[in-house]
Amino acid sequence: MKAAMYHYVRPAFAETAPHGYYHLSFDDFRRQLDHLMETYGIVDREAFVEWLHSERPQPEGVVLTFDDGLADHHEWVHPELRARGLWGVFFVSTEPLSSSKALSVHRAHALLGAHGPERVHRTLRDVMEEQAIVVDDSITDGYDHRVGDDDASAVKQAVNYELPVDCVSEVLDAIEDRLGSSIDAGSYYANRTALRALSEAGHLLGAHTVSHLVLSRLSVERQRTEIAGSLDAVRDIAPTQPVSLFAYPFGGRETFSSETIRVLDALGCDAAFTTEPGDLPARTDRRWATLPRCDCNEFPHGSATFGFGRLESPADN
Repeated sequence: MKAAMYHYVRPAFAETAPHGYYHLSFDDFRRQLDHLMETYGIVDREAFVEWLHSERPQPEGVVLTFDDGLADHHEWVHPELRARGLWGVFFVSTEPLSSSKALSVHRAHALLGAHGPERVHRTLRDVMEEQAIVVDDSITDGYDHRVGDDDASAVKQAVNYELPVDCVSEVLDAIEDRLGSSIDAGSYYANRTALRALSEAGHLLGAHTVSHLVLSRLSVERQRTEIAGSLDAVRDIAPTQPVSLFAYPFGGRETFSSETIRVLDALGCDAAFTTEPGDLPARTDRRWATLPRCDCNEFPHGSATFGFGRLESPADN
């Protein structure tokens, strides 16, 4: 059994933020579903739940998972899965459900998609220099293993791993002000009504923290607040769901710790997923807290589509 991981899934003509930022085109998503169904099959939902509770052997097939609670998932993914009689697990970062400001990770995506990596990176460096910000470089490999624009990787590395956690929003405010663009959480994410519709349609909802921060950078108490807040919000939206699921933001082994796992266990989480590739283990009792997922680009038709600099003008180059 494998778990496949998706983020942005949208048509090539979509004009909403994050514009041309890395995404899987909707046509390729459909082609990939065809391939997965024909090659592996999609895991039966009830068999998956029973396997998580160690009540049956591992079922065969692929589990479809979607991260961040994006509007794409309700607008484009859900209708396609419904038409095929399929289901998925949707991991939700819950702060946007009660805030008009998007998460820092997605604000960076939107800036890159709108203005291009070089311009955003240059503006970020200017803001950091003016504010005399000292970065934390203890996690140096957040994006070293990923193929992509060097400036884009540098921006994401700084925002997600290096800037002091409590000053990230202020830095992004300054960049957005200088470049003249920002995004609103109301259109970027699936709201409670949309998420409840996903649950009522037979999909599973999972927690993805409140603010989508790298948990290993936080104190244990703040990790607990992030995890508990997200779990509570998901349980409120889907109170009859048979399992409690979680996915680590960013998901590499450097992004959580043994303390994180103890917090999840204490809060009654049944299974937690990473972004480390691999097949799911035969049983969940020993590895429930580090379940692997394969990025969609590891399967045919999963290559990202992108076109940075949607709002960039020739004068900016």
